[in-house]
Amino acid sequence: MGAFGCDILIGRVLLVTGVIFLLYYTVWTIVLPFLDPSLSIHLFFPDNIYAVSVPLGLVTLLVLALALYANYLMRFG
Repeated sequence: MGAFGCDILIGRVLLVTGVIFLLYYTVWTIVLPFLDPSLSIHLFFPDNIYAVSVPLGLVTLLVLALALYANYLMRFG
């Protein structure tokens, strides 16, 4: 398998991982609140407060990293 085949494999793995994550997050945030809390499917998902706080924290860290990088470029670039 050459470099081209390896790139295709990596692309497929990333695509499948992204689709699985998107489906999991969609079920967690949109479908789960409408289901009865006594169902066993609730065991596979964290509390709903994390559905908002974790992405918010990640976006905050991303913006902070970009701001620090821009600051570095302005001073030393």
